[in-house]
Amino acid sequence: MIVSLVVIILGVVTVTDVDGVAQSLVTVGFLSFFFVYLLRLLRVIDKPFKVGRERTDDDVSLFLLVEFVVHAHAGEEGVAAEDVEAQADEVEELMSDMEETGRRACGGGRRTGPDGACRGRGRRSPSALTVGHRIHRLRRVTAADARATSGGSLEPRPHPWNRGFHWDDHTGPFRALGDDQVRHYDRHGYVVVPDLVPADLLADATAAIDRFDARTEAFLRSVEGERLSIAEAGAITFSVHLAARSPVLRRLVTDAALTGIAADLVGSDVRLYWDQAVYKKPEKPRRFPWHQDNGYAYVEPQQYLTIWLALTDATTVNGCPQVGPGLHRRGTLEHHYVEPLGWECLDEPRSAVAAPVSAGGAVVFSSLTPHLTGPNLTPEVRKAYVVQYAPDGAVRLEGDPTAGPPTGRVHCDAPDRQFPVVVGGRLVE
Repeated sequence: MIVSLVVIILGVVTVTDVDGVAQSLVTVGFLSFFFVYLLRLLRVIDKPFKVGRERTDDDVSLFLLVEFVVHAHAGEEGVAAEDVEAQADEVEELMSDMEETGRRACGGGRRTGPDGACRGRGRRSPSALTVGHRIHRLRRVTAADARATSGGSLEPRPHPWNRGFHWDDHTGPFRALGDDQVRHYDRHGYVVVPDLVPADLLADATAAIDRFDARTEAFLRSVEGERLSIAEAGAITFSVHLAARSPVLRRLVTDAALTGIAADLVGSDVRLYWDQAVYKKPEKPRRFPWHQDNGYAYVEPQQYLTIWLALTDATTVNGCPQVGPGLHRRGTLEHHYVEPLGWECLDEPRSAVAAPVSAGGAVVFSSLTPHLTGPNLTPEVRKAYVVQYAPDGAVRLEGDPTAGPPTGRVHCDAPDRQFPVVVGGRLVE
């Protein structure tokens, strides 16, 4: 193991094209980082992977090691893509060695349960998954750089059904948001609204959603591979149409705090379009790809509203939303599917902005705003409730956008779950 790590050091120092003092600083800095990390690493490989706060610290350390390789090489002028690929291979080999050591120490299983018992036989560790997705992104960015060098374009392209889109700024008067908040939304495609939901309603809603999520998690555990589409037990779960099944959540989605924002940003006649809980679990940390909500199901008019309500504090460490400001004004972008993460519309935008928010607050953004959530690197579940509102009369287009025009139109007015929340400018309670 130590020989393998020394090889990585020599590889990093060898490909770094600097001279004199700069070379020495890079070498000393990296060696210092390496030996601090090695002391931590030895605690991991002497015993199975740990749970709780200790395991989270090791996850972050390994994540930082990969980040160092990325910044030392992927951004270095004159470094060939194959050199970056080789470095990624070495980190993956190190990751596999660590994983195999944990597997042997645990009799073939993995310590993932809160009681420390060995379980999850054959499943990749949280550390491995975090690094695996980081390496996937590194290779994707490297490939994108190669395309750019060869004349390819990284510019996001419009969806085939997106023709002649124009974003209209909101003029007011506004009942829930301030003028500055609306201007920020129009310009950047999002706005953070703190303390949106009172503590008592938030607590009741979270308790209700926890029960739905428990059933969702149990179902995923029962299916082959513990996965269905982009949902996976221990990683990320989606519990949908909860307002139609819970009086508490119907009360939440019709609360004036939320529907007032819908009236400000959607219009005088608004329906609930979609609602779902999204829980990011700590067992298998992963990022969500850059996407627009309208990239999953194409709705006309294209710009409906998403209120991403934090049930627990959402931070950069546990997977708060990140947004690509300004791109919403282009309308719906072309998406492609990334296995197993979901639909993606662009590579890492240069101007990405994190939007952390405390429990009870919300990130409010357009269905056209590219966004993602990062991996949850904490031992706790990151909980969010996503509520979406669309103008009355909105339709979902059906068909294959790569094959031609839409072949069908479905009205978004299912009475049990897409009910009116604003009628003639009046909030429906």
